[in-house]
Amino acid sequence: MSNFVKLANPQDILFFCFRKFFISFLISSCILYAFYFLELLNHDVSRTGSGSSVANVLFDTLIVPFIESILLVMIISFFDIFLSMKKSAIISGFVFASFHSMIEWVLGFVILPLFIISALSYQEAKNEKMKIRFAIVFLIHAFNNLLASALDVAFLKV
Repeated sequence: MSNFVKLANPQDILFFCFRKFFISFLISSCILYAFYFLELLNHDVSRTGSGSSVANVLFDTLIVPFIESILLVMIISFFDIFLSMKKSAIISGFVFASFHSMIEWVLGFVILPLFIISALSYQEAKNEKMKIRFAIVFLIHAFNNLLASALDVAFLKV
């Protein structure tokens, strides 16, 4: 029996992506709140900053996940050549999280689950066409950024 999924229709794809996003967002939220609880966050970790707008949210939700998904798929594909699927997903997640930690060190830890789960989801959908596999990575990332941006606008702008 294969561990790979075969998604029959667009609703299956959306449900699959939303499930994976939800798991990664819960794990990332726990990590963020742990940093907050341990008082390791000494400043604002707002994603959109003082210039929050609909344009920033759209950019964070559509453009950024599209570009980063292309890069993540390339990184996963590279590591898949040399490593097992799980090791490749974990290393790919760490590589991508390290890029984000250059912006803010906490961000690397917080988004690590997102990228590992995205990489595992990409690999889990190995039976799908490349467009579908890319869409899975993109949608998980886009859902994450949409909720993060919405929470940023809702709670940090009050």
